[in-house]
Amino acid sequence: MSSIRSIAFVACLLQVLKIGVVYGETVACAVDSGCSCSAASECILNCAFESSCKGGVTVTCQADQACTVNCSGNDACVDATILGNDATSLTVICDGENACGGSGVIRCPEGGSCVVECTGSGGNTCKDTDIDFNNA
Repeated sequence: MSSIRSIAFVACLLQVLKIGVVYGETVACAVDSGCSCSAASECILNCAFESSCKGGVTVTCQADQACTVNCSGNDACVDATILGNDATSLTVICDGENACGGSGVIRCPEGGSCVVECTGSGGNTCKDTDIDFNNA
């Protein structure tokens, strides 16, 4: 009977670890304010409201973490600086109307994978944004 409990405990522990690896930390970023993750795990930064992460703010991915920045609000991440240069990987999704446009900067991880998706409507999505791929 105790071996069944041990197996159940190990299975439960593996599920908890799996959830932590898959989901990591998710942060809802404020309007006109920068944001970052604090945990040393996968990071998802959501700029999901209109004008989230807009206006020269800095969105920072921590060192040694996979990082996703969702700029899904209208005018989200406009003129923003997205720093992923110390992350293991960076994915920036600009799918809000005019998201990631303006004089923004996206810094990809040095030698890590970097994906920037510019799928938003409005004609100014990713327009004039400087993307530094850092040998990604």
